[in-house]
Amino acid sequence: MFGLKESGRFQCSLSMLLSAFLLFSCAKGKDDTEGEDRSTPYVASISPDNAATGVPNNSTITITFSKAIPPSVVTVDSDGQCTKNVQVSSDSFSTCLPLSSDGGDIASKIFILTPNTFNNKIPSGTSYSIKVSSSIKDYYDMTMDAEKTSSFTTATRCSSGCSWSQVSSVGDLTGRSGHSGLVFSKKMWLFGGYDNNTDYFKDVMSSPDSSSSSEGKWDNLTTTMVWSKRNEHVSLSFKGKMWVIGGKNASTNLADVWSSSTGLAWDNQTLTGTPPSSRSGHAGVVFNSKIWILGGQSGSSWVKDVYSSSDGAAWTQESDAGWGGRSGHAAVVYDNKIWIMGGNDNSSDLKEVWTFDGTSWDNQTSPTVTWEGMKDHSAHVFDGKIWILGGNDNGSRIKKFYTYDGTSWSSAVVPSWSQRSSLVSYDFNNYLWVVGGDNGTSGSTHMKDVWKFGKTD
Repeated sequence: MFGLKESGRFQCSLSMLLSAFLLFSCAKGKDDTEGEDRSTPYVASISPDNAATGVPNNSTITITFSKAIPPSVVTVDSDGQCTKNVQVSSDSFSTCLPLSSDGGDIASKIFILTPNTFNNKIPSGTSYSIKVSSSIKDYYDMTMDAEKTSSFTTATRCSSGCSWSQVSSVGDLTGRSGHSGLVFSKKMWLFGGYDNNTDYFKDVMSSPDSSSSSEGKWDNLTTTMVWSKRNEHVSLSFKGKMWVIGGKNASTNLADVWSSSTGLAWDNQTLTGTPPSSRSGHAGVVFNSKIWILGGQSGSSWVKDVYSSSDGAAWTQESDAGWGGRSGHAAVVYDNKIWIMGGNDNSSDLKEVWTFDGTSWDNQTSPTVTWEGMKDHSAHVFDGKIWILGGNDNGSRIKKFYTYDGTSWSSAVVPSWSQRSSLVSYDFNNYLWVVGGDNGTSGSTHMKDVWKFGKTD
């Protein structure tokens, strides 16, 4: 009897050991060809290839690791904040391309990243850097051997064959000027503005809806709490939210800062530090992971002061810019610098161009600028170039646009849309958009037309 009992115990122990072995060998994340691979993980390849050019705008990005990596530890920026361990950026990781990740099955070594943008397209004519953090760990809790970087440049879309076309249906959009706009959550957004016949606006609009056929058709949203009526304000996309800063109404300049992640409900920020004073006609950009507010008209003064904030609430006053006080100027980030163009200094319209690399301001005006002094124009980076659109030259609205390719400015080109100032432009779905503005005729007519520049896919 003793022998039988001992035999049963042995068989039971053997069975338990076999079960434990099977459970371990089939555990989640274990590739049955990997076995006990305790080697240090690394990035085996990135597609597009490093330094690739002419990459199609509808491409995905593929990260291939040397061994299986848990999908839960490979994180990507869905909202452009540059806080995750896989980042893709065109501006030194101040902002990041929104992405979604498909790691395949749980034992996959391959992670496919898709742009989380409208129609999943990467902006054209743009150079991107990829950074894969060394903090990523495998199933054995072993970290990467080193950070992996790569780069690529998307194909230029409008070197030839692009043209302007007017959107036939604009939905709820009404005529206005001095409005602002941005791209956020796969939509174009438009805020406020002014119409002589109606007053200042505080409406929030978005375009398109889920259908690509609705591009350029605007919906006026019902908001639960929003900033007051205004124009000549700044709006920016920053850290997963939309921001509206300053501006003016019929009686005063404004100094408030509002944010929203939905466009429906807005939060009035409690400001600390040294925030911008009340102002209108200022410019704003996101640069070096901060909001920057630049110049404008503050009270009766045309100012050259500069402010920055890493969260939209706590502000720092930076050293004054090298350029003189101005309002109605335009600003973009290009070639990892802030660019300031034009404006009015209360005596004349300016044709100056200044850049800021994070340390100092440099005058880029002579001898390359081909446009005359102007204010209330729009500037945007599209297809690898800076574009200046419309504007006001000593009281005359402009029906022209200019481009800068990193070396020189183009001569004036006459677009299909009419003359205008205080317009809004966007880079969206690989088209350049122009919305509304003031054409300066018949007692200052404010327009509601929508145009886009590009080519049919």
